[in-house]
Order: sequence, then structure tokens, then C-alpha cells
Amino acid sequence: MKRSFWHEPSFADVTLLLVAGGLSSRMGRDKRWLPLGGTGLLERTLLKAQAEHFRAIILCVEDAHPGLKALAERYGAALCLDSSKCQGPMAGLAAGLARMTTQWALAVSGDMPFFDFAAVRPLQEECRPEVQVVLPVVSGRQQPLAGFYHQSLAGACKAALAQGERRLGRLIAKTPHAEIEIRDKDAFFNVNTPSDLRLARGRIANETRRVPIVSIVAPASGTGKTTFIERLLPCLQAQGLRVGVVKSDAHGFQLDQEGKDSWRFQRAGARSVAVVSPAGWVLMQKTGERASLEQVAAKMEGIDLLLSESRTHGTCPALSLWRGRAEPMTGDDVAAVFAQGLAPGSLPDVRQFDLDDMETATKLCLFLMGGNRVKQETGGTLNHFDAQGQAVMVDVGDKPITQRTAVASGRILVNEAVYRAITEGTAKKGDVLGVARLAGIMAAKRTSDMIPLCHPLFLSKCTVDFELQPEERAVKAMACVKTSGQTGVEMEALHAVSVALLTIYDMCKALDRRMEIREIHLERKEGGKSGTFIAAADD
Repeated sequence: MKRSFWHEPSFADVTLLLVAGGLSSRMGRDKRWLPLGGTGLLERTLLKAQAEHFRAIILCVEDAHPGLKALAERYGAALCLDSSKCQGPMAGLAAGLARMTTQWALAVSGDMPFFDFAAVRPLQEECRPEVQVVLPVVSGRQQPLAGFYHQSLAGACKAALAQGERRLGRLIAKTPHAEIEIRDKDAFFNVNTPSDLRLARGRIANETRRVPIVSIVAPASGTGKTTFIERLLPCLQAQGLRVGVVKSDAHGFQLDQEGKDSWRFQRAGARSVAVVSPAGWVLMQKTGERASLEQVAAKMEGIDLLLSESRTHGTCPALSLWRGRAEPMTGDDVAAVFAQGLAPGSLPDVRQFDLDDMETATKLCLFLMGGNRVKQETGGTLNHFDAQGQAVMVDVGDKPITQRTAVASGRILVNEAVYRAITEGTAKKGDVLGVARLAGIMAAKRTSDMIPLCHPLFLSKCTVDFELQPEERAVKAMACVKTSGQTGVEMEALHAVSVALLTIYDMCKALDRRMEIREIHLERKEGGKSGTFIAAADD
């Protein structure tokens, strides 16, 4: 029977054994350095581990590679070499258990890019004296490299290796252990093959998008992209998803009928025409160049996933369709291929499925959009009020000092005169973006002066950058703020963006008082008890 904690389990008395041998015959190279979203595969796990406040982190490896030494130093980890090489995870576990000073260790593989430490917190309740191993079970399969191990098991691991036994599963079967069923299957996804790497990169591409995107592509017309999406939509809807669709057309389009009012307005020179009715609205917008999928997705309200039908303008991740015409599309953006009449295994390094397999297509879409879902950070409580309902500044004195990062963004929409003045540097008040950048940085440093319950913080870094968006006559401001402290810097990043955009308004209001500031939001935060947060399509 499970016991319950009166508080959330903590890793403060647990050692993290990060098992990272790195050798992979199926990958053909050292997995530890595979780039995923600008960060190496192994470093992604170290970044998450740093925010969990383990008693110690031990990096269990076979060799003292200079890059591993640098990683260990950067994240405060100890490097522990296997006692014997080429013996697999068992050797790393044996060395790590023998070296640690805590009773229990959480052993985690270094090749799980979406591992969430919160998924294995419930396992701590089963770390009792009568067991030596506590494992998560996902869809009936044990996950030995995501479980808790007692220090006393070090001797048994060493003895098994001496007898030539390298398989952890066999050792665990002979050991008193407990198993806990875990539903979050994606957290235990391993990158073992090139096809796994494609899926991981596709999912990571969606992590920073407000609306996740999956492209449906094919090398030739007549392959059935429209039919595939038509069949996929009800399957996704059955999963509770609200799905939008964008169709790319290289030949242009005409939605309105000749003679209708909206047709007449466009013919007279209107750049944008909208038709609004009780059932919805349609917007027709002329642009100087093809809009990106992210720009189109931002205009769609209340959707969880965007499917894009395209032949040449798809984006990562893509599901590639093939039905005997031209060569199958298998570029780096392709996460999987759905084909008809193609022998199984014909395409190396990419997963291949039947064109009619809608069940797998649905599962892949859910996986590829998964990293975009919101993590709830407060558990539904407001911690800026005391028991009497009075406003208070949260006491963070007992929190450990950790690295914290926050990224926020927002946009300001302007008219043609303002956009030209900004881009050409002709604004009467001077360098608009230069002044706005300084204003944003100053605002980040003075956030506690403006937001009553914010803590004064020492910021180690603050940058404010701008992105010009000519197709919408908009300027996007992005702020990145870092600190080493006991509370996060989300408010500092949001404040920086807000003041930077307000400064643009102030410097250009003589040319346009109808400028609109929109979409100020937190894009990402790292560090602290709640770990990594990535903005989702819809809260």
C-alpha cells in the first residue's frame, strides 16, 4: 500500500546518477553531443537536473572526455568513470552507487530529451527499507534507467558484472523491488536511432511556438494530402484537440465571387478585406511575400494544433506522404513517412507507416506537439495572499539559490509612416529601437519599484532585441533575463518587453496614435522548483 507525504517529495536527499556512456552503434556517433534545439542531448537533462536540487549529481561515463569534464564543471556534477569499459549501463550504475553518499539514487539515462523529473516523484513514496529498487512501468515495460536504487545494491551490480551479467533487468528480477505505473510515456522516450532523432527534433521545433505545427507534405500533386488531413482531423478531434488547417497554394487563390461587395473593395485597392457574420469571419490580406506558418497560426483563435498542407513550403516537423509519384521526401524536417506500395524498411533512418494508418498518424501528431503543453506551476493556489487574504511578499528565504532564466516577447503594430521612420532612422526623437532597448533593460532592473510584491533582484544578464515584421508592419520585442537567486525573473522579462514597446509608442506617437501593443507574454522560463515552462497555444 502506498504511503502519502504531507508535502511534495523532494530530491534534497537523493543523488542523481546520470548514466551517459554515449556509445551507439545504431546512431553511428556519440549520442551525448547530438544537437537538439541548440542544446546537446546530454546537456538538456543536466539543465533540468540543475533546477531539482539533488544532494549531488554524478555523471557516470566510460571516459574522461574534455567535453564531459566541462559539462560536469558547468553544472556542478562529479565525473565518475566506469570500473570496466563496454559493459553498458550496469557498469555506470555500479560505479555511481559505490561513490555516492546518500542512501538512495535516481538513475536516469542521458538520452531521454523529454524526461520530466516530476514524472518520477511518486516513486519516492515506495523507497522503503524492504526494497532496493523502485521502478516506473510504462505501458507494461519497466524503465530501469529512470528508477530509484538503494546504495546497498552497489555490491550486487559489481558481482553481476564479474560473472558476465550486464542486463539490469535480470539483476532487478532477483532483487526486492517495487513498480509504479506511470502514464507519461513521452517522458521516457529514448534517442537510440536516427529515426528517433527525427521525432525528437520535430517535437523540439514545436516547443517555442505558440501554436504547434505539423506539416503534411508530398513530392507530387495527387498523392492524397487533402484526403489524409480530412481523415486525420476527426481522429485528432476525438483526442480533444482543436485543429486549424493551412493550405499552401503556389498558384494564388480567389475566395470571393465577382460582383460581390468584398470583391469590389479589393478591386478598388483595399489591401485587406474582412467579412464578419454571426457564424464567424473571413479575412483576405494581400502581402508582399508568402506569410510564414507561424504568422498565419498567430491569427487563428482557439486552436491547439495547426496542420499545414504543402508540397514545397512545409516546416519541421513534417509527415511525408508517398504513393508512387516521384521520390519520397525524406529531408531533415520529415519526422515519418506514410506510404502506399513501398516495401517495409525501404527508407533508411526514417520511420515508415502505411498511408491508411490514421491511428499512428494521430499518435505522432500528439507526440510532435507534446512539448508545447503548459506545465502548471502553482497547483491552483495564489501565494501572494496570507491566510487572512492580505497581500504579502512571498518568503523565499528558505529556497536554494539556482540559475534562473526567463524569455518574454510582445509586438507593436504601427502604420506605414512609423514603420518607415523606424527602419530608415528618420524619427525626430532619434534612434527608436536603440532608446527602446535601453528603456527595456532599465525597466528589468527596476521591476520591483513598479510591481509591489516583486523581490528586488540582482540580474546577471538582460538583453532586449527587436525583430522587424514588414508584412504586418510590426515590431516584435524579445527580452531575456537571467539571475542566480531564490526567485524567478519572469516579471523582469515581461516588464522589459512592456516598457520597450511603450517607448516605441512614445517616440512615434506624433506619426500614429493608433499603434497597438499586443501579445505580451512569457515564452519560456527555466530554473526553480517548477523547472522549465514553455508557453502553449492556449492556456
